[in-house]
Amino acid sequence: MNQIQRTVFIMLMVDLCGILYLQHLLADNFAIMGVVLYMVILSLAAGSLMAPRPSRLHRIVGLAILFIAVGDFFLVFLGTLPMFTKDDLFVKVFGMIGFICAYSTLIWLFTRGFAFGKPDLLMLLPVFVVISPVLYVLLPLIKGPMFYFAIFFTFIVSFMAWNGLCVIHRGFYTRKVAVRFAMAGFLMLLSDMGVAFVMFYPGMQTNVPWLENEIWITYVPAWTLVFINLLEERLAN
Repeated sequence: MNQIQRTVFIMLMVDLCGILYLQHLLADNFAIMGVVLYMVILSLAAGSLMAPRPSRLHRIVGLAILFIAVGDFFLVFLGTLPMFTKDDLFVKVFGMIGFICAYSTLIWLFTRGFAFGKPDLLMLLPVFVVISPVLYVLLPLIKGPMFYFAIFFTFIVSFMAWNGLCVIHRGFYTRKVAVRFAMAGFLMLLSDMGVAFVMFYPGMQTNVPWLENEIWITYVPAWTLVFINLLEERLAN
């Protein structure tokens, strides 16, 4: 990493440590915590708008970051306002749509140089290890249209994470860019499985510090890695 990338990474990791600490202090005050969390994501989005975009790939990376800011506007920020709660169907659906757009953008990036072989099959294993127990526990609890929406969302995030892992051996991106993309995609999968429990498992709709920590310990580094790739002068080989 160059000096700017190291500075960005350190700053965001310091922000993450602050978030983890505040979640214990403000466990019963979601409004303040939600604003703090959203400001971190909004800073990534603002940084992506100011970063140079010398290629089409850079522009697509920046677009993915903007989409997650939209998704978190609904899932994180709106829940801080008195007229909404994070359990409202409107908030959940539009938040998930924002993330679907972000992950679809990442899928486009991760499938450059697409090839399917034995290494790709092996990369399915860690994805299935993560999603299988979550689906086993949560699917019986999800009713109505949200059941189908949850299935679709799980497919999108799993397909994204799998292709992210496959980026390492497909050779389209430079090695360091590919490793960051792979780590980011898998961390996003871990984060979203935690979000799924918050959204659908009874008793976890209110703040559960250990679960919130799992979500943000994986989520912030994931998108920080994507942002650091945006700051690379060259992404592809």
